[in-house]
Amino acid sequence: MIKPYERKTNYYETDQMAIIHHSNYVRYLEEAKLYYMEQFGLPYSYVEEQGILIPVLGVSVEYEKSNSLRRDCCDTRMDAAIFYSEIFNLL
Repeated sequence: MIKPYERKTNYYETDQMAIIHHSNYVRYLEEAKLYYMEQFGLPYSYVEEQGILIPVLGVSVEYEKSNSLRRDCCDTRMDAAIFYSEIFNLL
């Protein structure tokens, strides 16, 4: 069973109003991608050993609501995300 990605929000990731800065969510997406790859048995180290690189060429994020350290639940949880990849032969 695939577990959702969860992480504790750090104080330094917030602004003075304790709202998580929007730029951090892109980092959370990258962390979640690596987390899910490991759950599927494809850790990034293995992928690189096979000579495959996965550069991020673009990111699109829709923010539905902000998250705050002041809420009872200050963790970020990602139940679903879409990771779209295209494979190119650059040789």
